[in-house]
This record gives sequence, structure tokens and C-alpha cells, in this order.
Amino acid sequence: MNRLLGPVLIVTALFLLGWIGLGGSSGAFTGWAQRRAMAMGMSAAFFLGVMFALAFCPASAALFFGSLISVSIEANSGFWLPLLYGLGTGLPVLVFGVVLAFAAGQIGRVFDKVTVIERWMRRLTGALFLVIGLYFLLASTLMVMPPVSF
Repeated sequence: MNRLLGPVLIVTALFLLGWIGLGGSSGAFTGWAQRRAMAMGMSAAFFLGVMFALAFCPASAALFFGSLISVSIEANSGFWLPLLYGLGTGLPVLVFGVVLAFAAGQIGRVFDKVTVIERWMRRLTGALFLVIGLYFLLASTLMVMPPVSF
């Protein structure tokens, strides 16, 4: 196991230091989706909101269309019951969205600081893995190591 540990640590260090990478195209789809949303403008935001609402709250839509409309017709309330129901279900989402919008600036600043720390910690870890991997590689090839018994 010691003979395998050295090369594994060296390869891991090379990934952490950014000297080798996985030539994947994970950013290609993200870039395409972002360009597509920018081209669609506000309609993309509307459709995204509709899909989110249907995925997140299908019970709310079923209550609104399945029971509230029929109750408001029977009660001759006109549009007041659906309006109050819509406000009651929409206002918490609106408040949460506003809080997220204002908190996004703060989160962005914290994320920038964490990114700088993460970059230095990744470099430090990569350097340590490289040194330890070289030690294990040299120790297993130059020195006679006793066999490991299981």
C-alpha cells in the first residue's frame, strides 16, 4: 500500500495545484443556458417562476384551481376569495425573495473572501500532498521496505 500511496498523492497534488485537469466541458451547458436566458429576457424569468411554482407547490395550485374557485363561485364572493388566497400564498414568497435579494450582496462579499482562502488552502494542501507523495515514492523505491502482511 505504501508503494501505491506515493503516486496517488502526487497525482492528487497535481490536480489540487492545477497543473493537470480533467478536460471536461461542464461549463458549456451553463454558458448555453445563460445565453439563452439572456436572449429570452423577462419571459425566461416568468417561465422559470412558473416551473418553480409548479415544482415546489403543486398542492397550492390544486387547492386554488380545484377547490377555491368552486367555493368562491358558490359563495358569490367574486374575486375576493381568490385574491386573498393569492396574496396569502404569494406575500411570504415575495418577502423571502426580497430578503434573498438584499442578502445576496452580503453573501457575495463573504463568498469572495472564502474563495481567496480556499485558493490558498488548496495550494497548501497540494504542496503538502506533493512533498508527502514524493517522500513515499522515494522511500518505497530507494529504500528496502519490509513487506506488509495482512
